[in-house]
Amino acid sequence: MNFHLQILTREFEKRRTRNARYSLRAFASFLGLHPSALSRVFSTKQPLSPKSGLAVVQKLALDADEARQFLQSIVEERLQRESNKLGAVIQARMNTVFE
Repeated sequence: MNFHLQILTREFEKRRTRNARYSLRAFASFLGLHPSALSRVFSTKQPLSPKSGLAVVQKLALDADEARQFLQSIVEERLQRESNKLGAVIQARMNTVFE
């Protein structure tokens, strides 16, 4: 699991421990994110944007080292997704060329 997802999960679970009725919607509201967007981030269907990541770092008051790791994790996830997409496009093109 990516570092930023670990931090988000840890914080969400900490809040749920204090209040069993604490919802993903409430957590998203606290973070300034749309609830469905946060759900997609947790399920790894959508990456967290660097801009949203900066806002989350501030909301969670992460220390400098954790903030750096959090933001680096977001960038690495986005790079990996783009690399995977590019690899799929190249493979598809190679398949059509050599058919």
